Amino acid sequence: MRKNKFLFYVVSILVLIFITWYFMVKKYDYQIYFTAKTSPGIVYNNIRAIKKWDSSNKFNDFIILNKKPFSDIQQLINLKDSTFTFEWRILAINDSISKIKVGIKDVNNSIKTRLLLLFHKPRFIIQSIEKIEGFRKELYNKSQSFKVSIKGLD
Repeated sequence: MRKNKFLFYVVSILVLIFITWYFMVKKYDYQIYFTAKTSPGIVYNNIRAIKKWDSSNKFNDFIILNKKPFSDIQQLINLKDSTFTFEWRILAINDSISKIKVGIKDVNNSIKTRLLLLFHKPRFIIQSIEKIEGFRKELYNKSQSFKVSIKGLD
């Protein structure tokens, strides 16, 4: 009986710590990581070029809030009833490979979004994953479209 009570307290404390971290401390609602075989400068400039969430919209959806050249960009996107921030972090692994981390946060409904994420991915998160996957493929295609070669000795 005594061991069960102790186990209950330990599990309760661990659950409380998880809930506190998940809803209060965690910086982003969702994070996406990927690598690109290109330099941080190219990644940075391609992120800055993103203006629209949906090509059918004639207005620019993305607003750049903060930027640190070649390493960080914070974007704000206003959609129908929600506002989201995308925080892009670019880390150069070497001169031709970059690791990119995208943190997504719902500005107005962060707790609701995190609660939904415990059970399933909300539609916006699924769309965000698809958009970032498309961005990754676009970076790959651009890197494949040019080639540098050296003719002769210099």
